[in-house]
Amino acid sequence: NIVNLIAWAVSLETHPDKIHLAAGVTYNAAKMNIIDSNGFGLKWIFSGRCREGEYLDRDALFIQTKGGTKIVLIAGGAKENDAARIKGFSLGSVYISEINECHESFVKECQTRMLASGRPQFFMDLNPKPPRHWFYTEFLDPHTERQKANPGYGMNYMHVTLADNMSLSNEV
Repeated sequence: NIVNLIAWAVSLETHPDKIHLAAGVTYNAAKMNIIDSNGFGLKWIFSGRCREGEYLDRDALFIQTKGGTKIVLIAGGAKENDAARIKGFSLGSVYISEINECHESFVKECQTRMLASGRPQFFMDLNPKPPRHWFYTEFLDPHTERQKANPGYGMNYMHVTLADNMSLSNEV
């Protein structure tokens, strides 16, 4: 997810919208995988230009960017009722870590929350699931088909396995 975090940070720097979302299966997973990420997360990428706090009773990271202050809300999405935590917010972009572990209603609500965005962007990482899992059939497969039909569609998808990890030795 480090590559995604860097890409998202670059996007946040000039994004026209103010409010964004960092989500994971749980709130703690979002904090660990996106905000901290073993020293590679948003709070480290924007070190000296961000602070943790609350925005409308939601935990958030406030980031000073070229385009002004960005507010990154932090939420968990494993349960069906987690979607209620983000209702009412218009989001510019979303990053969901382990998206296919989140509840389908939460993922769909994230998409809906970006309808008014000046530049809607969805960043995600996932772990393998069976090919008929809802995430593939309802989300990834349709976007993959749109990308095939229109190369300018705007989807960037990279499938990586453990064998692709250059930091692991062949023995590991």
